[in-house]
Amino acid sequence: MTNSNDDFASASDDLGEAGLFEAISHETRIHALFELKNNPASFSDLKRKLGISSSGNLQHHIRKLGPLIHVNDAGLYELTDQGRESLLAIRAVRSMQNRVRNNLNIAVIIGCLAYYIVQMNIPFLFGDVTPLTPIIALLNAAVFGLVFYVIWRAAFKVMAENPFEKSNEATSSS
Repeated sequence: MTNSNDDFASASDDLGEAGLFEAISHETRIHALFELKNNPASFSDLKRKLGISSSGNLQHHIRKLGPLIHVNDAGLYELTDQGRESLLAIRAVRSMQNRVRNNLNIAVIIGCLAYYIVQMNIPFLFGDVTPLTPIIALLNAAVFGLVFYVIWRAAFKVMAENPFEKSNEATSSS
């Protein structure tokens, strides 16, 4: 027979999606989860591993992590099942970010090649071919690629900072 108080405690400790994202919304908390992935740690060990000088600061992060971690019978912090599942969510987000970064790099390379081809053919169309045409085209393509890369990286960073707020502003203004 199970204790109804235990059932209530575990049901109330479950995080919804918003609670999970709030719990893992700080780099220190993410780092704490990865620190506890394989090895339980005492409060002082966790504080040292995370490079936190204030006990109150660590306590704040532990409270925010809520049901993702708990203290075991030996008095050490360790991940709960939800904590291990949250690591899967973090890895999924990181994987998506890596795919976006790789796609951006591919787009820059393709853009540079296309720009180079155009720069190589324009002099032929107008009869202005010189021995420096390939070098000028290559330099122009490199500059184009650099500018393209910087602009798109900045755009992705802006979109990643507050995409929800930006979409709400757009819908509320219409």
